[in-house]
Amino acid sequence: MERMVVVLVIGMLIIGSASGFILSFFAYQPQIQRLRYDLALLEEDFASLLEENEETLSELEETISELNSLIEELNATSATEPDEPEPQTVEYIEIEQAQATGNGTHFDIFFRLRNSGTAATYILVVYLNQYPTQLLGQELIVSSLMLNGTSYLPQDPFSFPIDVGDSAEGTITVVEGEFDGLNFKSGVSIELKFTSFQRYDWPAIVTLP
Repeated sequence: MERMVVVLVIGMLIIGSASGFILSFFAYQPQIQRLRYDLALLEEDFASLLEENEETLSELEETISELNSLIEELNATSATEPDEPEPQTVEYIEIEQAQATGNGTHFDIFFRLRNSGTAATYILVVYLNQYPTQLLGQELIVSSLMLNGTSYLPQDPFSFPIDVGDSAEGTITVVEGEFDGLNFKSGVSIELKFTSFQRYDWPAIVTLP
């Protein structure tokens, strides 16, 4: 009797263990399949990234090789060809003449400029005592402006070219009198100043007769 009980208990334990294993297998089987699927995706992504990295590395190696070849060519060129200094251009305006003559109620201020530099240039502004002729033209103090034989409206902007080695002439006619601190009378010295393309100033002193 006791032996039968023992056999029965053992049998029940075996059946229970088998049932538990079967239930566990069916319960975890979907998760195991999901993990296998995720693992397969990771392996594919890793293989794709590895392939891309190998291609990028190959391109970088080719680029480095090309750069090294270019550097070698440049070094060889610099070793065989001496460096030539770049030509320097210098802007220099020489005021050859600046004088004034009386003309009744006006003064004619004559000037001659020479480009003694190595760069062609333009005269953009002419000043009388720090006042541009355009402003004085608007105030009717400068009545006429002649540059290289061409007459300009005194109040208008202008560009007065002077090539290298060339001279240029001009005449500014101002009204005699005193205007808000500007004194254009006989015996008064005024500053005549030219501003060039590179914003250099070239001054001269003129005494009104």
